Amino acid sequence: MFDIQSDQLEQPEAFVMPSYDVQLAEFKSRIITHLQELAPELVEAVEETLQNPYELGTIIVEGAVKTLRDYIRSEDYKATQMLAYWAKDSNLDAKLSELGLKRQIIEAGDPNAYPPVEPKMESDEDALQRYMLAPFGLSTAGTNLGYRFHAMTLNERPIITVEKPAPNVVILKHEFPNEASTSKVKDARVKARVNGQGNRDGKIDMWVLSRETPSGMATQELLDEVYAYIGGRDDIIQETDELFVNSASIVEYQHIVTLYATNSPVGTVDKNSVITKLQEYADSAHQLKGKIEESMVKFIGHSFYGVTKVVSNISTDGIVCDVHEAPYCTSITVDIIYDSA
Repeated sequence: MFDIQSDQLEQPEAFVMPSYDVQLAEFKSRIITHLQELAPELVEAVEETLQNPYELGTIIVEGAVKTLRDYIRSEDYKATQMLAYWAKDSNLDAKLSELGLKRQIIEAGDPNAYPPVEPKMESDEDALQRYMLAPFGLSTAGTNLGYRFHAMTLNERPIITVEKPAPNVVILKHEFPNEASTSKVKDARVKARVNGQGNRDGKIDMWVLSRETPSGMATQELLDEVYAYIGGRDDIIQETDELFVNSASIVEYQHIVTLYATNSPVGTVDKNSVITKLQEYADSAHQLKGKIEESMVKFIGHSFYGVTKVVSNISTDGIVCDVHEAPYCTSITVDIIYDSA
């Protein structure tokens, strides 16, 4: 199953732009080809001009190529917004609506406050993950990803009933909940139990990562709510399955990072920016089966100008969580040591 948090897709070939040098050479070639038909007597002089980077004509051509590249990038961006994986903001909302989904409200705002408080909405990454899972929610065969989708869209599915009040009348009714609690579950994973004989006998464990607590530990009330929604509905759970809902096990860790940097005219390394980047990484990895990699911590450190060495408390093996575990960063400490010279 494609996981938006850890897997990446290559840019479609249709949107891969040639390098600047390739486009510049092609642009010059087209000018010469055009002149060969329009004014062949000018070809030699123009070719000589285009080889001189200080000629006004060459500078104009280079500016035209840069303008063309900006235009292509703009048009490519518009085109990719019609593809779910690359869609952002309202464009992603439009893709979600195609599957009957909408962006979840994580924290309600207050329009009556002054100034008004905007609601905190589900991130593009989390919304896209649910978009990828949505087709599995159509299955009634108790699929792993189907269960995961329903847990992450808690109480959104309507109760569907069919009535036949008269011989020639059939009424299909969709009853939606007055108040859904979709945003409570940040992530969910399931795994079938294996009995002593090595067989699966329909007992299914589900682990829930909650948004209600900073660490993701789920309350018993949420676990009961998940079970009532998934385990108590014939149109979600497979008839032969027996569901057991558990809270995620939280694997706590700290980021303790030392950056060695050079004194440079650019200035010192902004410690707060480093902490912000590390927190963003910790937040993105806060999911069931999440991973914290030492190499990623070092990559973040080296992304700041002047940093020559990064030392992290994360081991080379990293922190690798199982299907029932989620990593949670409890604190971030960053020290910066500058060269004495």
